[in-house]
Amino acid sequence: MIATIDFETTGLKAGEDEVLQVSIIDENYNVLLNVYCRPNNKGSWEDAQAVHGITPLMVANELPFERYVPTVLDILSKADKVIAYNAAFEDSYLKAYGIEVDPEKWIDPMIMFAEIYGE
Repeated sequence: MIATIDFETTGLKAGEDEVLQVSIIDENYNVLLNVYCRPNNKGSWEDAQAVHGITPLMVANELPFERYVPTVLDILSKADKVIAYNAAFEDSYLKAYGIEVDPEKWIDPMIMFAEIYGE
């Protein structure tokens, strides 16, 4: 199985900032997980909100990401490959929540795209 994962967060610092949304699909575009998450320690995130549009009100009644850690771990442990645009970012958040992904599993289209454009 190939899993593609994407996070929206309260900021850029894993371990300090928190996950607001996690989405995971498989190679057939089946949604494996797509949930909003309430942060435990952040009440606002204006800079991040300007990028992804997730407001405090949108996540006020959601579960925190910690509740989804077992599900994310189960999905990613079954995956042969894990795709994430800017995989280092997603990986840093996973690690902050205690999820380790084998480095050999990661595929990062951002790096592939940058090579095409010489960046």
